[in-house]
Amino acid sequence: MDPERPTHFSLLKRSEQAHKNQLYVRIRFKASFQNTMLQNEHSEVKMDAATDIVVVGCINTDLVSFVPRLPSVGETVFSDALETHFGGKGANQAAQAALLMQFRDAPSETLFHECAFSGSCQSAEGALRENGAAAATLVDNASLDAAKRRTPICGVAMVGRVGRDIAGLSFIRHFHSLGIETRGISMDSDKRTGTALVTVAHGGENTIAYVPGANASLSREHITVEPAVSLLRNAKVVVSENGIPGEISVECFRIAKEGNSQVMTIFTPAPVDRVNPEICCFTDFLLCNSVEARLLVKIWGNESIASETNVEEIARQLHEVILRTASKFPQGLRGRANVVITQGSQPCVLFANERIVQVPVAKTVPSELVVDTTGAGDSFAGSLAYFLLKMPASPELAVSRATFVAAQSVTKKGAAESYTGKRDLPDHLFQPQ
Repeated sequence: MDPERPTHFSLLKRSEQAHKNQLYVRIRFKASFQNTMLQNEHSEVKMDAATDIVVVGCINTDLVSFVPRLPSVGETVFSDALETHFGGKGANQAAQAALLMQFRDAPSETLFHECAFSGSCQSAEGALRENGAAAATLVDNASLDAAKRRTPICGVAMVGRVGRDIAGLSFIRHFHSLGIETRGISMDSDKRTGTALVTVAHGGENTIAYVPGANASLSREHITVEPAVSLLRNAKVVVSENGIPGEISVECFRIAKEGNSQVMTIFTPAPVDRVNPEICCFTDFLLCNSVEARLLVKIWGNESIASETNVEEIARQLHEVILRTASKFPQGLRGRANVVITQGSQPCVLFANERIVQVPVAKTVPSELVVDTTGAGDSFAGSLAYFLLKMPASPELAVSRATFVAAQSVTKKGAAESYTGKRDLPDHLFQPQ
């Protein structure tokens, strides 16, 4: 027998050892990931700035299919391309707010403060050679050189839940690259990171099917403990949306109001058929489109709105419905019950300080330049949070400037990937008036 030729037995031994190595990498990877998220004694993530904006919401992977036109019921159409993007209304809103916050330029930081490989395997490339593609994919490009990196903080924090999977890890690294504080993100070992199945037509119109995944398991036990409580109590603006359980948005707003009576809360209610009415007690700015506004008046106020009713009247009725709904709860009204209704390229309608105003869209995009409207509403919400932080006494100006920022997003594919940051926007947007 040729001594250099591997026998069947030796191949089995190698296969068995490779499996053990891969399992070892998985175990160490999970332990490192969990320890980093919990910031135990091995982690040295440091806070560089106060957290002014906290977003509580869903975190999804967007699987986007681009088609010539949206298919009819029962129809099959060819897709031009399938792409994967970072998504989720909450994650998108946090990303846009972070891009508008000014923070120092920093190299892309890694999540890993401690990542070990067995034997001579000291990198992802080594994992690929010795342990197989699955282990290399699992550990991504982390290495021992990534230990004890400093995470840049821009003043925005995300509170939510992801699965203990590759998508969840990718999101943490995505948030860190934007300087977003991630200590408020918990992990679910049983459910996968949320997923949105998005179909986009050539004109930018889209349909979305939402699989909540780990988002649905976000509960009070995740937001009523540190560090989430401190993030909420010390925030100046708290944003939430209806992609997570409704009682969680209510509880987050309650915690924020108890910690700081001057905090501003922004709530986006889609999908409106599952909104917890108690949110009316704590909301300063309810942000929705005209269709959602009509539905909320019907759901909360048990009132029908004639199709010819103008948007200004809908905004007034929605404000009154919020007041009446809040009065049904023991704590009563603790928010301002302002209303912002968006209408695409048409002027926004703002009900604030007991007056209704039309706010023209600061920038319109020609239809031939519209590529993908996915996430445009989230860009507006994240931008509004930023501008309300900077100019709390001028909601009309904040809405106007938010429309300008959101308009940039429809000219590119994707949601958060299509958003524009401060360095690429005109200086006048950031000047006080």
